[in-house]
This record gives sequence, C-alpha cells and structure tokens, in this order.
Amino acid sequence: AAFPLFFVPVIGLRLEAQFGWSRLDTSSLTSIAFIGGALGTVIVGWLNDKWSTKLPVIVSMAAIGGMLLLAAVAPSSITAWQIGIFFFMLLGAGTLSAPFIKIVCEHFRTMRGLALGLTIGSISFASAIALPAISRIIDRAGTEQFFVGAGIVYLVVVAPLLLMLLPESRREGARARPRR
Repeated sequence: AAFPLFFVPVIGLRLEAQFGWSRLDTSSLTSIAFIGGALGTVIVGWLNDKWSTKLPVIVSMAAIGGMLLLAAVAPSSITAWQIGIFFFMLLGAGTLSAPFIKIVCEHFRTMRGLALGLTIGSISFASAIALPAISRIIDRAGTEQFFVGAGIVYLVVVAPLLLMLLPESRREGARARPRR
C-alpha cells in the first residue's frame, strides 16, 4: 500500500539528470529513506499496539499524498530532497509491512504463514509490474506531473478506500500481556 521505496532510484535518476546531482547525492536518498522508515516503523508499531492499525495507516497514507504534492514544487537542492525523503518515510511508515502483518496475524488463525507470504510477496510481484509502468509514466508526463498525480491518487482514492476497507484491530495497549 505504501509508496514503494523501489521507486526512489527510478525517480532519483530523473531528478539527478534534471537537477545535475551527483550519483552519490542521488543514492543518498535511498539510504536516508531507509533511516526515516526504520525510525517511523518503531513509532508505528507502538501506535499499532496502543490504539489500532487503522489510524496510523490512514494518517501515513495522507502524509504520503501530501509529501508527493510537495515534491512537485520542491527546490533542486539535494539537501531539501534528503530532508524530504526522510520525513516522507518517517511519516509514511504506517503504510509499511508492520501494520499489515499485524492485521493478517489477527485475522488468520490457520494458514497464517501462507497469508503472510501472500501479503508480503505481493510487493515483489507488484513491483515487477509497476516499476516499468511508473517509469513510462514519468518519461511521458515528467516528474512534477507524476508527483502531483500520485499525490492526488493517494489522497482521493487510496486513503479513503483504506478507511472503508481496513478492519479495526484489537487494542492491546502498550503494556498488554502476551497471549498464552
């Protein structure tokens, strides 16, 4: 559901050419995105346990939409993009695997491993299909238009759909006892 991290190099190469960044500058975006996502996932995991999975997912989805719209008007400074990608992943971490793994584990008592495999494995399958398509869209429309279009899709389509479709998770509380 998240804006896939594997798009960063595809978009980064176009931004590198557009803004005259070095290859090191461009590759730094992926590393910084990993750091933001790692920190954000810990926070989201805590929120998932304290309240629910639904709220962090929806807030993160809206944050991704907003950040994509901001990216369309971002300056050419690599520092601005590094800060932006950090917050993009920090705020968007609610759309990474942790909440969806929790949902699957709560709703599948039997064949949980298969359900998890299908859920997580679908990311690789989707990337094989989406990556060339996204690359063509960016080549035709340009990075700014891609960011605007993707931001609108996240805000107008994806976030509302998830709001309707995501089940409420059980509230365990930050100090819940493990099940026996």
